[in-house]
Amino acid sequence: MIGIFPLMDGYLVINYEGNIIRKIQWQKGSVNGNLSFPFYDLFNSYFNGEKVDFSKIFLDFSGISPFYKKVYEMARKIPHGKITSYKILAEKLGCKRGARVVGQAISKNPFLIIVPCHRIIKSNGEIGNFGLGEDFKKFLLKLEGIEEAENGKILSFRYWWY
Repeated sequence: MIGIFPLMDGYLVINYEGNIIRKIQWQKGSVNGNLSFPFYDLFNSYFNGEKVDFSKIFLDFSGISPFYKKVYEMARKIPHGKITSYKILAEKLGCKRGARVVGQAISKNPFLIIVPCHRIIKSNGEIGNFGLGEDFKKFLLKLEGIEEAENGKILSFRYWWY
């Protein structure tokens, strides 16, 4: 089934079956889907600035490599309002020099918002890349109370070290 959530000038498109999310993506333009889907209230609360616990939602990891699954599961643990870096995430996964491969996995994140890839930044404090653009990433971070300092970097005290 397809659930849609209006957001900015497009929609979050949530592909789900029962209580399992198969994929979440953002799409511009008109989309056919159900505005009343099982997780709608959680998304609505999140985009109204509330702290939401998405951890109870089951994700379909079929077709995802074991390493990417580990990356997504670890990234999913980053708390609302906190950030980490690609480098730190790689180190936590046992890949001391794996920041780039973690970045590649994050760039293919099929579970937008639920796996909060927007909470992962560069180790120098810069926002870093985001599939939906830097402005969208800044919007999500700001929604969680994380804003850029004057130098365009995120303040380091917001880091989540585990």
